[in-house]
Order: sequence, then C-alpha cells, then structure tokens
Amino acid sequence: MTREVGGGSAGRHDPWMGRPDTRLAMPGSATAVRELLPTEPDPLLEAWSTMSVRRKRSSSVGSPDAIDYLRTQVNFASQLDFFRLLHQSAHWVVTLDEYLSREQFDAIPNPPDVLMVEEAVGASGSFALTVSSDDGRDFVVDRLGVRLGSTSLNISDDPERCKAIANGLFDLGRNVAPSLMLRALGLGRTAEETIGLVVGRWRLELLGSESDAVLDAWINLDDHSHWFGGQKVLRADLLRVSILLGDMIELNLEVVESKFRKTNDLGKAVDQVVSTVDRLAAAFGGNDKHDARIWGHELATAISQLPRAAHGDIRLPAMRTAPDSDIDIVDLVCRQLRAGRFHLNALVGTIVHINADGGTAGVEHIDVDVEDSTLDTIRLIRTDQGLLRSTLAEIGGLNFGEADSGIGPDVLGRPPARPQGSLNEAGSDPQPADSTTGTFLDNEYHSWAPTSTYETPVLEDVPAADPTGPARVEPDPARDLTEASDERGIGAEGLRQNYQRVLDTYSEHGVKVVAIDDDDAYAEGPAFYRLRLRPARGTSARSLQSNIDDVRLALELEAKHHIRTYLDLGAVILEVPKSKSERYPVVAEDLWNGFEWPNHSLVVPIGADMDGVPVTIDFSSSTSPHLLVAGTTGSGKSVALETILTGLCQQYDPESLRLRLVDPKGVELTFLEDDEHTDGEIGFDADDAVEILDELVTEMDHRYRTLFKPTKTKNLRDYNAIDGVAPLPWIVCVLDEYADLTSNADDLRAVEPPLQRITQKGRAAGIHVIVATQRPSADILTTRIRSNLPARLALRAADAGESRVILGEGGAEALAGDGDSLFQTPAGTVRVQCAALRRRLE
Repeated sequence: MTREVGGGSAGRHDPWMGRPDTRLAMPGSATAVRELLPTEPDPLLEAWSTMSVRRKRSSSVGSPDAIDYLRTQVNFASQLDFFRLLHQSAHWVVTLDEYLSREQFDAIPNPPDVLMVEEAVGASGSFALTVSSDDGRDFVVDRLGVRLGSTSLNISDDPERCKAIANGLFDLGRNVAPSLMLRALGLGRTAEETIGLVVGRWRLELLGSESDAVLDAWINLDDHSHWFGGQKVLRADLLRVSILLGDMIELNLEVVESKFRKTNDLGKAVDQVVSTVDRLAAAFGGNDKHDARIWGHELATAISQLPRAAHGDIRLPAMRTAPDSDIDIVDLVCRQLRAGRFHLNALVGTIVHINADGGTAGVEHIDVDVEDSTLDTIRLIRTDQGLLRSTLAEIGGLNFGEADSGIGPDVLGRPPARPQGSLNEAGSDPQPADSTTGTFLDNEYHSWAPTSTYETPVLEDVPAADPTGPARVEPDPARDLTEASDERGIGAEGLRQNYQRVLDTYSEHGVKVVAIDDDDAYAEGPAFYRLRLRPARGTSARSLQSNIDDVRLALELEAKHHIRTYLDLGAVILEVPKSKSERYPVVAEDLWNGFEWPNHSLVVPIGADMDGVPVTIDFSSSTSPHLLVAGTTGSGKSVALETILTGLCQQYDPESLRLRLVDPKGVELTFLEDDEHTDGEIGFDADDAVEILDELVTEMDHRYRTLFKPTKTKNLRDYNAIDGVAPLPWIVCVLDEYADLTSNADDLRAVEPPLQRITQKGRAAGIHVIVATQRPSADILTTRIRSNLPARLALRAADAGESRVILGEGGAEALAGDGDSLFQTPAGTVRVQCAALRRRLE
C-alpha cells in the first residue's frame, strides 16, 4: 500500500522503546488493522521504505512522493457470531491476539464487559491479552452478595439488598481495580478488598475539587507490581495521575492506600504509602533523561490500557479527559510521556481508613516520621460505620433513608445512617443528631449487634442432654426405617415383573441366564432395587454387563440413571435406580430414635442400607477417623452433611463436642452459626481455613505433649477416664466446598500441610476432619489428602473418573442422586440411602 507524505511523518521512531509496528482501530468499526510502520512516525524510516521498494521494483508502487508500506487488515466483524457464542458458553473469555485490542471490543454492537487488557504480551511483544465476559458478572455478583451477607461483614441480612450492593460494587470495581474482579470468585478476602477500594475511591471523589487537568487517570498498582519489584513488595493500592498540558506535561500524582478494618488501626498503611511515594519520586522526579523516558513509557502504557469514558459518562471512571476537546488527549499525552517530555509537579499520599465496626469520620493529616522520605504528611480520610453503610447504600442504588430499604432500623435494629456525603466543610463529622435527621448518635455505634432468626432444630421425643456425658435415646426395634408402603415403592409384584423383564431382555439378545429361585432374587431399597442373576454354563459374566444398555431400555430408565453391576456369591448383581415417584426416604429423626448411641465413642448414623439397617461412621475408630463427602450438584451432599452435623449436635452436648467450620459459600453451614457447639465464626476462605487448621494443630500438639504424655494415656478416651481431670471435648473440623478453598495453587499449598498433619495424627487426640466438595478432582484432592481420609461417602459423581478420585473405583457415577451413596471404609463398601431431616422432606 502507499500513503502520501504529509503531517503524519513527523517525529522520530525510537527502536529501543517503541514498537516496530502499529495496531490501529478504524473509527466506529470492529475491523482490526496493523501497519508495518512504527507507532511513532520517523521520516528517515519511511523514506527508507520507499527506497527499498524502488530498489526491488525500479519504481515506487504508487506516486513518486508516496511512502510504500505494509498494512494487514482483519475483518473482525465477520467473526462476531463466533465471538458471541464464546461469551454465551463461558464465564470469562481470554483473547490473545496480534490484532484485537480494547478498541475493537468497544466497537462491537452491545459489546461484552472488558475487565482487563494487557498490551505487549509474548516474546515479540506484539500480542494483546483481553479478558471479557457476558455472564461472569452474575457469578461474581452472587459471590460478593453472599460475602456481604456474612456475619463477619455485617452489611445486611437481606439477600436482595446485598445483591444490589454487590451489583454496584462490581460496576464501580471493574473501573477501580478490574483485576480484582477476576479474583472475586470466592478466593481470599476479595469482598473486603473490593469494599475498601471502591468506597475509598468514592470518598476521594466527593472530597475532590475541580482542576484544570486535561486527563485524570486512576491506575491500580496491583496490575503494575513490576514497577516495585514484584507482587510481594510493599506498595499502595491506587495511583491517581492528573496531567496538565504546557511546554512539557505537568504530572500531579496522588498515592492512595485504602484500608477496610474493624478497628482504628492503620496497619502498614503509612509504610505502604511512603514506600510507594519514594519509589515514584525517584522514577518520575529524577534528573536522568533516560530513566524519564523509561518511566514515561511505562506510565503511557498503563494509561493507554485504561477504558476511555466521556467526561461524567459513568461513575468512578478509570479515566476522564477534558470535555469538548477536538484532539485525542490520551494519544497526545502518551506521545509526550514516551518522549520523556514531562516533569513532576506534585506527589502526595492519602490513606482512606474504613472502620466497619464503629470509629469516627473526618479528614486529618498525620506526620510521617521516616528519615529521608519524600513525604512530610499524609492525608488521612476516616470513614465510620454509618458513613460506610450510607455509601454502600448509594453505590447499590438503595434509598438509605427509608425504613424499608433493607438497611434501616427494621433490619439492623438501629437508626438509619447519615446521608451520603455528610462531612462538613472542615472535613469532620457533623454533631450527633436525633435519629429522625438521618444521622445517628455516637452511643449507638457500639450497642448494635445483628440478630439471627436461626433456631437449632429440636427433635421430637428426644430426652434432654445429660450434662455428665452424651445423651442417649432408647432404640425402637419395631420401627422399620425403610419400609415401603402401598403408596410408595415398587412392591413385590412390581419387582417380580421387572425381574422377568430383565430375563426376557437377555434371552432376546442371546445371553443365557438362570433365574435365582429364592427370596434373594430381588429386593427393594429406598433409592434402588437389587436383582440377582446367574449366568448359564458357558455364558460369560461380561456378556451380562455388556448388554446393560438393553436392560436400561427395557426398564424404561431415565437418561441420568445408570445400572451398577458387580459380582457377589456366584451371581451378577444389578442395582437399578428407582424413579422419583418410586423412592421413599430415610428420616433422620427416626434413624436417631432407633439407634443405640455409645457412651465413649463419637459415632453418628449416616443413613440406612437396603435392609433398613443403620449405617454409621465411628470417628473414634482407627478405620474411619476422618470423612470425605463428595458428589456432584443435586446429589444430596449438603443434606447428608447437615444430617451428620445435626445428629452429632443433638446427641453430644457442647462440653463433649466442639465444631470448627469453614463454608466458602456462606450459606451451607449457617444453621450452625449460633449453635452452642460452634467455636468462633464460620470461616469463609482459604485464609480462614489455614487459621483454623493451625489452631487445631497447636491444640493437637498440646494434648499429646502436655496432657497425654505426663498421664501416660494414648488417646482421648483414656485421658477422659482419669479421675479428677477436666474432660476434653471431641473436635470436628468441617471444610465445605474444599475445591473452592484450594482452587488457587497458593491456597492449596497453604491449606494442605496443616490438614495433612491433623488427618495423620488427630484421631487419638480426638480431633477429626470432614472434607466436603462438589468437584472431586485429583489435582485438588491430592493423594496425600485422600490417603488420610479413610472414610469416604460418595454421592452421585459426574463420571467414572470422579468416582475413582473419591473411592478409588467406579460406581458412584451410577448412583441415583438425592442421597443415594456409597460409604467406603477399609472394611468394605456399602450402598446407603443418606438420611434427611424431616423438615427437608416436608
């Protein structure tokens, strides 16, 4: 292609800092274009292009005065249908491409959300990495909403209000710290980080003043950790860049650290601001022109990656430019920065401290007592609990002043918080006022506490717990836990007909089988029925199994139902799942009433087998000290876990049993939140899990070294039998949604070591672990962990591979769901219908 020599050929390309080609965006089009000419035009290089073409072809391609060059154009619009399909199929779409960048994404009609853009990726630096999403937003908002409703944050106990606030936090957070939204999948303390950064930025916007800056950009420093030497180096959260134009660009930088805490302690905030300011002062305020060009290039790259928004177009935009400008301000500023034509005018530090449990609001300055620091003082903006709540309400689009807003006195038991932006001119709190004015009195800050509507389930006809030991209930041998009534179940005649149907199916396909003429030919359980067949002489047992799909067809099974087969006592066993209308449950209360609870062991029934016999797990036994509960969505994992924990709490008093719980979803174990057996708050993430596990390791070592060794006892039972000692309780630690807790490699490395120590040595000390997950995979449930969880409760698995991870063998993929399970210990495997609480079945 050719182009005329004109105003575009001004400047000089820098081969050290500049790219050898240019990625262009066609105005208003998704078409992607790349030119084999540099970003910064260079007349000599462009003249060389013409001379090179003339040497090869004797003349220029176009007119003698034109410049010959290469342009590649890709019509991205032709791939939009496929691109939309990708976004419909996945939460997040990661695009790594030589041509596509933010400009092409923004030009798409109804574009997806662009959460992150990173330029100059790859060995040649010619790729752009873009993370975009259509429905990932919903996933993140749901997780944030759950976290906002947890007792540790106490934002609101109304899920709808929490969802509204989470929506607002996402809308603003994707501009304030887009990479943080990618971490908002339930890992770490993302909710606290998001609240801190968004509310902090919100407060700064309200306290800010108008300026003559042509460009105002907010850069998340976590996305540029290489400026400071790596992710683990101390630094602040945000950098505000305000730019004025003149003979040289005038830089005004503000370093911001936001702290979301439950105390007035600032932590390391001062050190973070000081170290960041000193680093940036050396980078942008030095006299070395070569350093200036390097840092100018870095800053220009960071600014160019930000989403562009018109002045006042969205709340808390990542970048604002001067309104009514007829030039591309961002392009002009980036050119000047890359050329090193700038000077540092001002560099200040700010800390936004948000106290979630009280505190006071106001603006003050703190002295920096650091030798040789660039800073003398740091502006400190304090946000109290009331201002936090009113800010979150406005972020979520809620009317915070009304009682029915979901965050008013009817829910929180306290007067409504002051209206948003109620700081007076001096930046301090207004005087306490009556609750009718929209503010609330200081003496009410610390008196408020969340209320809970949860009540521990009470079993009917169960005697009160004996304070001297575990409660007991008398068994009722007359009660059949799994008896099928006339209304429910298949019945003897239905079983006989199905048995004959299976015999006929094998006969039609030339497989000779012999019917078993006794009472063991068929039997019915709650979730499946069992058929026993014997291959005729000369017939391979494998031929019965290879025709199992024909049997499924004859029995008219649902697509999700599979027949489990195995050999037993000279017969081939077919375990056939029942339809929903044919099933009947095992009621947990009936199971407990008919069970003889032991005095000195930690035992709980899980469910009943096909014959109605209770199946239990004995945590005190060396064969089942720890339990793995795993199954796919809808398999009944949560119900089974609830039954086990409720049964333990019903039969063992709080002095005999303590619970330590981690629930990443924040909704599965809330029924134990206020139970007397539960120690501390329910954990939410990997950090909480590590803290709890480390405490249990310390307790385990204390029991062995300080208590058991001096008394020459080997285990908890022997120690508690000593006259005169204070009995120690059993401790059960539950890690729910283990895959979510450890899906991050760093979290897995942090959680595994203390978990492994407890599962290896905890039994004799009376410390037991239940690990539950919906996504059993070998990279999460490693061999080290599985080998120390000898008891496995496998509910329906997605496939045979997941079954092998849980049990070491297939079979769980053929379960019927809704509590149908395989319970495995070193003694063997038994099929169990897990019990459910009566209220779950009503």
